[in-house]
Amino acid sequence: MDITYDQLRQDCQRTLDDLQQAASNGLVAAAMSSLIDRTDEWRRQAPSAWRQLIADVVSRHPLWRLAEACPMTERARNKPRGYAGDAVMMDLIYDSERVASEQLSGTTKTIFKTVTDFPTCASVEVRRRVIAGRIDALAQARRDAGQPALRLLSLACGHARELDLAQALADGSLAQAVMCDQDGASLAQIQMRHAANPAVQTRPLTVRQFIANARETRDLQQFDLVYSAGLYDYLEEPVAMRLTRSLFERLAPGGQLLLANYHPDNRGTGYMESFMDWWLIYRDDAEMAALALAVPQEELASAVLERDPFGNVVYLTLTRR
Repeated sequence: MDITYDQLRQDCQRTLDDLQQAASNGLVAAAMSSLIDRTDEWRRQAPSAWRQLIADVVSRHPLWRLAEACPMTERARNKPRGYAGDAVMMDLIYDSERVASEQLSGTTKTIFKTVTDFPTCASVEVRRRVIAGRIDALAQARRDAGQPALRLLSLACGHARELDLAQALADGSLAQAVMCDQDGASLAQIQMRHAANPAVQTRPLTVRQFIANARETRDLQQFDLVYSAGLYDYLEEPVAMRLTRSLFERLAPGGQLLLANYHPDNRGTGYMESFMDWWLIYRDDAEMAALALAVPQEELASAVLERDPFGNVVYLTLTRR
């Protein structure tokens, strides 16, 4: 049976009242876990009225202030760098155990741990390991084949924490890692961490510059691996298609383009949108596969789709002939 907006609003109000009471009684983790599930449910029940429900009920409820005690929720909502999923936010997820144990306590710690433990955040850590694993696998394959060391390019690199896990960077089998981002603070963090390694280079570049093949990007060619981890979650389809073509054209023969995008069936989306004001553009398998149509088909050797263990993130690998 279809639910009316008034019924949904009443259900939302009652549920938030109940969860606030449960949290006041010390059941903070249970209340936050239920909140994550219920916001997903409300989002599914009335997608066209979802933003209205947030404005009418969620953003006005006292539980909003309780959730904001979580440093991850607070940062996403306030967007100090202009967008929710900045590099500092990713570090909060990567380093959540240390942050929780050393910097937080009481209710704040419980809320933070509940939020960072749900599968959406777990997929962020998996994504970092997937990319580091791809770097190492390709570097090893090139060593085994007697080929020159790996060259890679990353767009919207953030703090490039995957490099911290990549053995190829430590053992010298990575010849060049060009890390590109529009956020100068993120690039400064990379420069500080990898100052002793000349293979790691930073470039302040934007999506628009890559699509336009701006002068600043024209030397970025013939890479064995090009990847973008969290960028496509923010790109509308026309931009995503044009960028895919631009990045693919920067591959050397046999090179790989690796793209990641969150899938629509992702637990935690309701909480992200309602309490964190963190809105992504989701793509299912078919929509990710369609990105392969952006590249010259005669130059495409293969297009491979994969999902992470949680089913939250879709990976597309395009290999150039």
